[in-house]
Amino acid sequence: MGLTRHAGTYDVLARHDLTLFEDGRFEGRSNGKIQVRFQPIDVDVGYTLSADGDVTLLGQLETPLGHSAGAVGGKPVSRQRAVGRA
Repeated sequence: MGLTRHAGTYDVLARHDLTLFEDGRFEGRSNGKIQVRFQPIDVDVGYTLSADGDVTLLGQLETPLGHSAGAVGGKPVSRQRAVGRA
C-alpha cells in the first residue's frame, strides 16, 4: 500500500481471535478500531503464519478522510471515506 514506517504510539480497541497449531503455524482475526493521533481507523483483518514463516493478510481498513484526498493501493481517493483492502 505504499506505507512509510514511523515510530509512535497508538490506541487500539479490538477483539483478537487466535488459533495456534502444534506445527508452529497460527491463524487469527482482529476486528476493531485503531486511533492514530486524531485519525480513527476501522480494522477487520485476518492473518496467518505458516509453519515455514510465510505471512498472509486478508481484510480491510477504513478511515474517514473529510475533505482530504489521498491514495489507497496506488489509486487516488477523494471521497468521504477511504477503504483499503489487503
